[in-house]
Amino acid sequence: MAEKQQGKGTFYRDPGSRKAKSTRLIALIAPLDLLSVRDALPAMEEFLYKRGYTLLIGNSSEDIRKEQTLLERFVNQNIEGLIIQPLSRDQNSFLQTLSVPFILQEETVQSYTEPLGKLLDMIELKR
Repeated sequence: MAEKQQGKGTFYRDPGSRKAKSTRLIALIAPLDLLSVRDALPAMEEFLYKRGYTLLIGNSSEDIRKEQTLLERFVNQNIEGLIIQPLSRDQNSFLQTLSVPFILQEETVQSYTEPLGKLLDMIELKR
């Protein structure tokens, strides 16, 4: 199920449920050389921390293979949610096969608070 919100990102939620032990891990995969991403990290981490989550950070370094490897590693660590600024639209079809709620983050996003809140809502719905 996809929902696109202008200036906020695209949100995906797997309609199936997955009962597993809660890890409280949220992963971010993005090119960290982007000033907008680097500037947002402290606020994102604090937002998640206050809600009992830990933010895992993966720097895609503008490398599609590295992005794919990070994605696979984080999924194997049983993350509960994913924030990704994909380098290629080719990732979208793979991402939709995941059983993890995720946000496709846009470069133009002004605030991460609302998208992160929506991601946490999707995680809670899966429980």
